[in-house]
Amino acid sequence: MFQMLLYYHVYYDMLYASILIPTGFYKILIGGDDAMIIVSTILIIFYTVTESFRLNFGYKGNINESFPELIAFVIQTTLFSYAFTLVPFLAKHKFPHEDSMFMINLLFLSFELVVGI
Repeated sequence: MFQMLLYYHVYYDMLYASILIPTGFYKILIGGDDAMIIVSTILIIFYTVTESFRLNFGYKGNINESFPELIAFVIQTTLFSYAFTLVPFLAKHKFPHEDSMFMINLLFLSFELVVGI
């Protein structure tokens, strides 16, 4: 089940990045004087960059039954991935599709954390 969640999350992350990064740049062009818009876009970019490492830790840790890689997966999920998703979710200026994308991502993260432990 854990492997399936990670597998589907990879494809959701591709959709997540391809929709939210251009949306973030568009928001910077339109309302660039608000610092939270810039921070949200940067955090979404950081999320997409660090997500490949997190998912790799999960894959390898589960297949090899390697405790250090699973711990790295849990630490990266709790410290970075939740923060990189929650801060843009709590921002004021959002497009309608962003709330649902953040909620789906938070559900993926929560289920992976529960099933992965």
